[in-house]
Amino acid sequence: MKINQIIWKCAAKTGAMAIASAVAGCGSLQSEPEGLISAAPEGPVVLAPKRAADSGPAPIAYAGSIDPAELGKAIERFRVTKKREASPYETGAADLNGDGKPEAVVLFTGQDWCLKTGCSLVVFQSQEFGFRPVSHIVNVRPAVLAAPSQGSGWRDLIVKTGGGGAPVRAVTVSFSSNGYAANAIVLPVADAAVASSAASIIQDTPSFQSALDQHAANIAEPGQEPVRQTGLSHFSDQTRNP
Repeated sequence: MKINQIIWKCAAKTGAMAIASAVAGCGSLQSEPEGLISAAPEGPVVLAPKRAADSGPAPIAYAGSIDPAELGKAIERFRVTKKREASPYETGAADLNGDGKPEAVVLFTGQDWCLKTGCSLVVFQSQEFGFRPVSHIVNVRPAVLAAPSQGSGWRDLIVKTGGGGAPVRAVTVSFSSNGYAANAIVLPVADAAVASSAASIIQDTPSFQSALDQHAANIAEPGQEPVRQTGLSHFSDQTRNP
């Protein structure tokens, strides 16, 4: 079975493992920092419990809850640190390091965070007070999956990457002492058997693909003058870390 078909099949399985819809746009509560663009339910988001052993394969355990207000603050601090424009984003959650607490996975979709080959994915680890960023991965397209395999005690991620002349493919993003690998476009193709048992964190959506295609149309090729729009940044240097 082709990798991309598997990714679509895994991402389509909502249920207990489809966490993206539970925490989508969790930065838009009243306490959300100014400038963020998203939509969220009221109150803490409760994640689905770990499935029983006899209920089928459960490669990743979800436990606890994520406070949308605290995550929103962490996202805003990260945005300011990176000196980027406010951006829409998609969110999901999974216990990636096995400590019983969910990590927040955030895929920024604004033009200041995307290139033709994908956008910025940031993994935030929960702390006693709030969240801290542990990894920033560039050139990422959804879907984002949590694989049963792991490195240095953290679950591997499987993401799509490519575009702008590069083939779109599913790759494995592994964790090391420095965090998750920083650039998805240079990573190896994901193993089909591993991908087939991976759990969905952030699903692919037609709206995201449409937005990314629009971003790509406004990103100039190297040597060309970038298109400018009010409040949004476009960059011709595709080596820049989004």
